[in-house]
Amino acid sequence: MMDDYAAVGIIFRDTEGKPIKVFGQIICASTPIMAEYYAAILALHLAKKWIQRDIAIWFEVDSLQTATMLSSVMHYSSVPKGSWLVSMVHAFPDYRITHCYREANEAANWIAKFVSTQRVEFIWDWGMPFPIHFEKILLNDYVFKPP
Repeated sequence: MMDDYAAVGIIFRDTEGKPIKVFGQIICASTPIMAEYYAAILALHLAKKWIQRDIAIWFEVDSLQTATMLSSVMHYSSVPKGSWLVSMVHAFPDYRITHCYREANEAANWIAKFVSTQRVEFIWDWGMPFPIHFEKILLNDYVFKPP
């Protein structure tokens, strides 16, 4: 059903805040919590290539309830639906899960809105040009320091 869709925006950044990969996709989810949980799984799936490196992973989710749920799942590896998520997160040397208001993470919010309205997948890798509106958002982002 089209009523059960959501759009996710995922941004991977380096330690200086520069985007290294940006991804947006429409997903099927019956509740906002399921959409957030699926977005976390999707982000981990995309981040698998970095597991062997000495990098931490940080989830910023726009639902306080989801941040709390994901944090609690990390402490209980016997949770059947969370075991894959737990093992993937623990493969990184460190992790953090925090709540961030949607408006505070304007770049990820823009990606999700773009994907939702255009009904397309969004993929950006290092070296590709940004869409002009997205670049303006990144330049206003206190984390991003342009080259």
